[in-house]
Amino acid sequence: MKKNRLYQAVFVVIMILMFVPMVQQLFHFASVEKLKGSIIKVENPTLSKSSWWNEEYQPAEEKYLNQNFGFRSSFVRLNNQLSYWFFKQTTAKGVIIGKENYLYETGYLKSYFGDYNVGEKAISERIKKMKAVSDTLQKLGKDLVVIAAPGKATFYPEYIPEKYFEERKTTSELTNYVLFSKLLKENSLKFIDFNSLFVKMKDTSRYSLYAKTGIHWSQYGAMFAADSILNYLEDLRVINLPDMVCDSFKVSNSLQFYDRDIEEGMNLIFDIPNITMAYPYISFDKKNSDKLDVLVISDSFYWPLYDVGLSEEVFNDAGFWYYNKQEFTKGKKREVRDVDSFVLADELAKKDVIILMATESNIGNMAWGFVEDSYSMFFDSDGHLEAEKNRQINSFIEKIKKDENWYNDVIKKAKENNISVDSMLWLDAKYMVETTGN
Repeated sequence: MKKNRLYQAVFVVIMILMFVPMVQQLFHFASVEKLKGSIIKVENPTLSKSSWWNEEYQPAEEKYLNQNFGFRSSFVRLNNQLSYWFFKQTTAKGVIIGKENYLYETGYLKSYFGDYNVGEKAISERIKKMKAVSDTLQKLGKDLVVIAAPGKATFYPEYIPEKYFEERKTTSELTNYVLFSKLLKENSLKFIDFNSLFVKMKDTSRYSLYAKTGIHWSQYGAMFAADSILNYLEDLRVINLPDMVCDSFKVSNSLQFYDRDIEEGMNLIFDIPNITMAYPYISFDKKNSDKLDVLVISDSFYWPLYDVGLSEEVFNDAGFWYYNKQEFTKGKKREVRDVDSFVLADELAKKDVIILMATESNIGNMAWGFVEDSYSMFFDSDGHLEAEKNRQINSFIEKIKKDENWYNDVIKKAKENNISVDSMLWLDAKYMVETTGN
């Protein structure tokens, strides 16, 4: 009798486990946390006579149901948690669990070991073009600034799993980062090397500059980087930008923002025990500050600086070209436009400073075509300045300056468009050359 009741109880439990997900899928009676990370959504296919008989509907519907059955995210998290607990493995693509549960992404480890090296010839060619573009911009009263954001593998090499060292008899000393930083300095390009600086500050920094379960610099590290960039640009342009003010910090083991972005993608049930991190409360003193129009071309490492307030509070006309593909305008709405729709010459004319930034794993492809596009705009196929066109533009600039009414009109338009007089002069002269042909 007791055995029968036990069988009945087990049967009831099994039936519940089978049908509760179905009921959840239909009625969503329980609130379930969604999975995080890059997930390709499967659309529910439309049933038709043709899709049924040619057997397109059945596999499509199966894929949809596999992604949308009730409590799927809870089951996924349970599976991920068990894999993490018992096997120190993760189903998150490209995520590596290091010593003491420090998390890495494969790209950063490969870059650290030199697996992604593009070669000295390719880097030398890009630096040569970068130098030529920088020199040309400087003649127009503009500055090109290159920034190396830190890489987690370089910052925390001690937590990289031993197997990565054992797999390599030798480690390349000429990584993309090493070659880039070497050639940038040799060519006297304006360069801020946070990758090297963060390592030097690692043991003396008041709070951690890099999180245990995140891939980007910490919020505290982003504040330090933003303040350093601000001071660098003030010295470079001899201007006074808004002062960054940090009134206090929230110190916590419960991580926020980008400090746990890898961990979030792992979709676990329980948080990984973390080191203490600091979250600054930041404001900006804008008294007696000057305006600076800046274009930033960067990977995701600019997002923490963007969120700190560098674009919104410090820069005036601040375009952020994400991977040189999409522009995110300043403001909470973050309006997005395709960079391909812009006229590069016009965009450069509006800016005082162009910042190129990339982390260690992306530095081999830094600027993502911007340098090559700018170089092609300024130089011919033989590497010479488009002398005739530039001569004509410069000639028109001199004509405008000598004509008091024309020059005053340019000053007026510069104020209306919120750009420098030099940039407006260049735009007007370029327009005259392109429309008159002389």
